[in-house]
Amino acid sequence: MKDFPWIFIIEVPETAFFYKLAFLRNKCNVVSARYPYHPLIFNKFKQYFSKIKPFKLEDFKEFKNLLTKVEPDLIFVFDYVRLNFNFSKYSCPKIYYAMDSHTSLDKHLKFVNFNEFDYIFVAQKDYLNYYKDFGAKVFWLPYACDPLLHKGFNLPYKYDVCFIGSLPTYSLKQKLFDRAFYLKLKRGKIVKEIINPFNAFIGNAWQFDMTRIYSQSRIILNKSLKGDLNMRVFEALASGNLLLTDKIKNGLFDLFKEKIHLVTYRSVKEAKEKINYYLEHEEERRKIGTKGKSEVLKRHTYDERVKQIRKIVGV
Repeated sequence: MKDFPWIFIIEVPETAFFYKLAFLRNKCNVVSARYPYHPLIFNKFKQYFSKIKPFKLEDFKEFKNLLTKVEPDLIFVFDYVRLNFNFSKYSCPKIYYAMDSHTSLDKHLKFVNFNEFDYIFVAQKDYLNYYKDFGAKVFWLPYACDPLLHKGFNLPYKYDVCFIGSLPTYSLKQKLFDRAFYLKLKRGKIVKEIINPFNAFIGNAWQFDMTRIYSQSRIILNKSLKGDLNMRVFEALASGNLLLTDKIKNGLFDLFKEKIHLVTYRSVKEAKEKINYYLEHEEERRKIGTKGKSEVLKRHTYDERVKQIRKIVGV
């Protein structure tokens, strides 16, 4: 493996991408082309881009010209990108990373020419089989945490329970035509029903604000959109407080153990019961939170994910 390989990235502005790019930047020379970012998202994560040469799609000719001057050691495409780009002429390994198969599998299969890729990494384990007929080597690569950002602070408790995430207001147009929006509406209703009786924080928060709220919460609630192993699982565990998440598949119990690293629920009623139980049993709650933090920081950081990628691909 090279000490500092050249990696070319084409991607869409997903939050998980920012974290992976940050760690890739520390391990590799990174050049990226991307869709224009929403200003709020870019401002929250712009610190990650201080050493990266970015190209927006309107500057794609410049990106192509650079590819002719520097032979990349790796081309990495994040999620479906609607570009007519012939990767076959490059001899380096080519990776496609499917992050949101649980909501956009049809778009991955419609817009991506998988025959151009040597490796396909899939964030949601239950969807691996959908990508195995294209000739590429397929691997499960779940999300992770950033220890510098997600490691908890030593702060006094302010909330009994918190949920940090998108809780959109009703929109008939989006409900009908945006699958993810509909799932977020459904999730929001369940989260509010669970949290309502408790001293709680519910809403969006970014970066260190998110970490601060997690650190101030005795219990962190997670609710997946569609049984997905989401970033919240890893970020919440890194805080050191108890994670209470819905009982899903997608590899959750391949990585973590029930009542050792986290606690799960199957219904609103069970979630409320477990919140009450663990609020009353502080020592047990803290013990699980501590072990969950230790496990996620040891095995499930983005640094570890980058090492896995480089080991598999050999760059």
